[in-house]
Amino acid sequence: MQNDEVIGYVDIGFYELAESSILSEKYGDKSTYGLNRFMIDKKHQGKGFGKQAMMKVIDYIKSFPQGKADAVSTSYWMVNDAVRKLFASVGFVETGAIWDGQTGGNWNAERKDIEYAEVGARLGL
Repeated sequence: MQNDEVIGYVDIGFYELAESSILSEKYGDKSTYGLNRFMIDKKHQGKGFGKQAMMKVIDYIKSFPQGKADAVSTSYWMVNDAVRKLFASVGFVETGAIWDGQTGGNWNAERKDIEYAEVGARLGL
């Protein structure tokens, strides 16, 4: 909030992971908090609110409100360089997973429409 105006939105979930998930296979994670949505109003972007909000979200998640977890996982559009930099600045690393953000299917590296490529990212707790 800024001056009683809502300027963003966060949606977080808690997930028990299947042993076949990339986070389980690659990192040994058994559960994760999923950062499902993280949005800052366009007119308030580039002013540091995103990083401030993300730090508060991470602090909240570290209190394990729904249970202990190994990580925070999220994804973002490959073409969104601002969010990639924001996530990296607070410690997220790319998992190597890339999928079709419209269908959820595997990403074909030969595709030219990269605006639909979604990149997985993880922050260990």
